[in-house]
Amino acid sequence: MHKSQITLSIPRMFLLLQVLFLLNQSVKGEDLLKIIPKQIGDLYEVYLENKNSHPYKISVDVELSNMRADVRFPYVTTLAGHTRLLAFKLWCLDSTQACNYTFSYKWREAEFQSSSCVDDVFCVIAELYGDSLFFYFDNQQFVPITLKFIPDDFQNLATHQSMPFTKAYAGNKKTKMFTAWLEDVWGGWKQGFRYQWQYGIANVMHDDSYAYALPYAKGEQYTMIQGPDGAQSHQGVNAYDWEMPVGTAVHAARAGIVIAVIDSFVVGGQDEHLKKQTNVIEIMHSDGTIGRYSHLAHDGALVKPGGRVHRAQKIGLSGNTGYSSGPHLHFDVIRLTNDLTFDSIPVKFQISGSRISHLREGDRFEAFE
Repeated sequence: MHKSQITLSIPRMFLLLQVLFLLNQSVKGEDLLKIIPKQIGDLYEVYLENKNSHPYKISVDVELSNMRADVRFPYVTTLAGHTRLLAFKLWCLDSTQACNYTFSYKWREAEFQSSSCVDDVFCVIAELYGDSLFFYFDNQQFVPITLKFIPDDFQNLATHQSMPFTKAYAGNKKTKMFTAWLEDVWGGWKQGFRYQWQYGIANVMHDDSYAYALPYAKGEQYTMIQGPDGAQSHQGVNAYDWEMPVGTAVHAARAGIVIAVIDSFVVGGQDEHLKKQTNVIEIMHSDGTIGRYSHLAHDGALVKPGGRVHRAQKIGLSGNTGYSSGPHLHFDVIRLTNDLTFDSIPVKFQISGSRISHLREGDRFEAFE
């Protein structure tokens, strides 16, 4: 916020000599703003001029001696960029006396935009209009994203939004997050914040009534070699491993939208560094949970991100990539938590037209769909 002041005293006899006179002592704010009194006979027209390219909010106050105005003070307005505005008019009350006025004014930017972006994923945008600051989340991905917003240094800003907060935002959409306002409209302000984020929707409720299809082709049967809380690598995890040769067709256990595909890795084994080199397909279900099909073959994905798949559709080929003790398919269903980590969910499978089962290690069933 900026302030300036100028005092001018014009003798009445001087005013009578001029029919049209533009004062040279224009009030300037960093050469961007001007207050320009313009005399026409007994009348002063007072103009505000913004020579900058973006809008400014300005407040003008006037002390008058032997003069009156056609507006109340302080006079507050917003000037668009490169604009001159007739703001108000002044008159002398007694033509035999000097007419004095003192301008004081303050100003600040009326519009402002800043953004913090994760390239090609999303932007958090702050836009100032008037006395309010609007925060938006611009999700540039097709998949929902959950963001935890944490204000670190909000100064001269108030909001009804509780802080910090966590919220999911729809894909391919710019959504308003919250509105703040300036507590002191002429004071300086600051909007320091940080955030954490993850793909998906936090705290969704899994449809526990849903029975998943076995994730391989109709008529095929494979042995489950490790189930939930398995001793080998599933401690505390709800996940399912089927032993199957590399190149076996993998089918969707549930319909949804493909949100991630990785099939560029080649190597598999039990070295720790291979844990981040697993080929995987992730499918988001209608309830917001995500099905993961892991250890797929190199170039083994048959679907692409953004594509819709139906139940039992062929989506890829099994493999032995990443941290793996041998060729198999790893399947689990996960949901995003409020702290932006993932929990795995126990699920049940449709193993015949009328039979539903929570599978255990050693089970071997033929897919019927």
